[in-house]
Amino acid sequence: MDNTAFDALTRRASRRGSFVTLGAAGLAALASPFTADAKNTKGDNQKHKHKHKKRRTQTPPATPAPGSNPVCAVPPNLGFGNSLRFAQTFTAERTGQLVAAQVQVSQLSGGEAITFEIRTLGGAGVPTATVLASATLADLPALLPGQGLPLAGIFAPPAPVSTGVGYALVVTLVDPGAGKDLHLVGSEGDACAGQLFRDAKANETFTALPDRDILFFASIVV
Repeated sequence: MDNTAFDALTRRASRRGSFVTLGAAGLAALASPFTADAKNTKGDNQKHKHKHKKRRTQTPPATPAPGSNPVCAVPPNLGFGNSLRFAQTFTAERTGQLVAAQVQVSQLSGGEAITFEIRTLGGAGVPTATVLASATLADLPALLPGQGLPLAGIFAPPAPVSTGVGYALVVTLVDPGAGKDLHLVGSEGDACAGQLFRDAKANETFTALPDRDILFFASIVV
């Protein structure tokens, strides 16, 4: 699913005025927003192989249009844990309403709730306590380590963002109980713009994690 398809989905959902999870098919498509088109094309080629035996080419993966949506969709090579909260900063490349955000979790015990927030940044680029949009996804299913589950939702009302201004996508495990942490899929090597922070006890004490990012995708509509 490319940026245009994601925007269309979030526009429809935002009109319903609620924070929603996507069904299995939607989550699978959003899990790799820049490779879904290529996977679909591959399936079509195999389905019609008897009709087009010489057809070998595939449609290349969709790529984000310049000045579109905040995204970190590089191949994952690292998992993050030992924290109740993570925050990924990004810079808005267009002015509009940030209506949706997605991350990928790598482990869940079952029954947890996760809150998504869009926050402002302080002068040093650290997330502040000012929340522009918030939504909570509750009663999540159990997920064994290493499986991976993309979670996407809609902010209602959305967060107003402006071109060239930095923000943070803050993800928190809510009232986790003893021994539970937030586990997110990410990448090491500073492949994406922005900075990842850990707030281990969810008490507004953010510590930078250099050269690391979580995989995420957000949608800004004009």
